[in-house]
Amino acid sequence: MSFTTGGLFRQEAEILAGLYMESNNWDESKKKILDDNLFQVTTQSALKRIIREISGRIKLLGEKQLEILVDGSPQEKQHILWLAACKRFDFIREFAVEVLREHYLQQVKELCANDFDQFFRNKAEWHEELSSLTDATKDKLRYVVFRMMREAELISKKNEILPAILSYRTVQAINSVNDEDVLVFPISETELREWAV
Repeated sequence: MSFTTGGLFRQEAEILAGLYMESNNWDESKKKILDDNLFQVTTQSALKRIIREISGRIKLLGEKQLEILVDGSPQEKQHILWLAACKRFDFIREFAVEVLREHYLQQVKELCANDFDQFFRNKAEWHEELSSLTDATKDKLRYVVFRMMREAELISKKNEILPAILSYRTVQAINSVNDEDVLVFPISETELREWAV
C-alpha cells in the first residue's frame, strides 16, 4: 500500500491539477514538476515518489473534480482529495463507508485506533497482502488514514467525527462521475435524498 507517505498533499495536488488543466497531458505536467522541482522536495527519489502518489490519485478524478482542485475553496479541495484517496485505495474507501460513515449514522461520536485495528483485522482475513504486513506498517497506515481524515476535516484533532459540509459544487462534481462516491463522507441519509433531487 503506497499511501504510507504523507496525507492529502493539497498544495502539490493543486500544482499538478493546474498544470494538467493547462496542458491536458499528465506526462508533460509531471515532467515540469520534476524538472523544476515545483514541490520543493530535497531528493529526486522522494520527488518522484510524491509525484507518482499524487498523480495516481488525481488521475482518477473527473474534469469537474479537477477544476475544484484548481479553483475551489480550501474545504472543497480537501473533500475532493479525500475522494481521490478513496478512489485510489479500496482499503481507504471501504474504511470510509463501513466505519467512518456508519459511525456517523449510528451517532458514534468519535473514531478510535481500535476501530481501525478491528477493520484491518476483518479485512486481513480476506486479503493475504494485509495479513502479511508488519505491526509497524499497520500503525503507519492507521496514522496516515487518520491524518487524511483530519486534513479533509472529517474528524477533529481529538478524532471526533465531523459532518461533511459539502458545497453544492462539490456534490455536483462528485455526482457527475459516480453518485455513490458521496458515501465516503460522513453525511446523513436525508442529505443523500436531498442531493438526489
